[in-house]
Amino acid sequence: MRSIAGLAAAQQQDWKLAIRYFLDAQKIDPDASQVWFNLGLASSKLPDHEFRAIAWFKDARTLRSLTAQGRQDRTQRTRAVGVA
Repeated sequence: MRSIAGLAAAQQQDWKLAIRYFLDAQKIDPDASQVWFNLGLASSKLPDHEFRAIAWFKDARTLRSLTAQGRQDRTQRTRAVGVA
C-alpha cells in the first residue's frame, strides 16, 4: 500500500514524498527489491542525492540477485530430494 502511494507521489513528481512512502514500504518489506529500486529512482531526481540513489540501486540489484539465488537453491534442493 505504501509503495503504491510512493508511485502516485512519484507520478506527481513529488520526489521527497515518494521517498517517504518508499521508506515506509521498505520497513514493511525490506526484501522487496522493487522498493529499493524505487528509492533509487526517486532519489536520483533530487539535487545532491546522486550517491544515495546509486546506493539504493546497488542494494536493489543485490537483493534481486539474492532472491534469484534463493529460488535456484530451493529448486535444486527440491530436485535433490525428488519433489517436483
